[in-house]
Amino acid sequence: MFDLFGKKIALSVFLLITLYGLTQPVGTNLPNYDKEWLHFGITLNSNVSSYKIYRDLSLNTDDSIMTVNSTRNPGFGVGIISNIAFLNYFDLRFIPTLSFASRRISYQMVTGLPASKATEFINVEFPMHLKVKSARMDNFRFYMLGGGKYSYNMVSNSNATDEKARYLVITNPGFWALEYGAGTDFYFEMFKFSLEVKLTDGMGSILKDGQTLRYATVIDKLIPKTILFSLHFE
Repeated sequence: MFDLFGKKIALSVFLLITLYGLTQPVGTNLPNYDKEWLHFGITLNSNVSSYKIYRDLSLNTDDSIMTVNSTRNPGFGVGIISNIAFLNYFDLRFIPTLSFASRRISYQMVTGLPASKATEFINVEFPMHLKVKSARMDNFRFYMLGGGKYSYNMVSNSNATDEKARYLVITNPGFWALEYGAGTDFYFEMFKFSLEVKLTDGMGSILKDGQTLRYATVIDKLIPKTILFSLHFE
């Protein structure tokens, strides 16, 4: 439900702003913007987060758990943009971000009753991206980007012990991830506005090793994944 509604809202906003940008007067907004090599700004994002789950072979012999899956949960974030432009069509971007996210693991039990638990994340994130831009077309341009980031969860349960049964799984606080996406820049009279969508793929499992928790033993790896819809103001 949320995924479908969120996609409709994001698509509607994107189309409205694109239409607005296309109807602006030709070549009048911020004509000297791209001559400056350094820009700063702020970013707001909404995110949808989940796990890619690699199931452990013990799931095949477990007498109480039938399946384990991850469902997508919504979140949001805010960050500060530092942008260095070079070679006309390339930018190097550093965007430290405070991100609020949630990932849920759901189990189907032999008894037919479901069990699930959402893990909350308050992440301090340090992404670095290379942005490749098209030529400016009046008051807008398209771009693609790629790079990586390090995320650290400030409310991680990594120090919990197996005796604390309120946790279904225990996760490590930090992870590295690859990011890639695309967007559109719009030049307005006083600022540049960008719409962007990115995908984040964790580069390793954040499942803490050595757990004996019942719900953790049926999982081999937990890979964090996120879809981000961002609004940039520079």
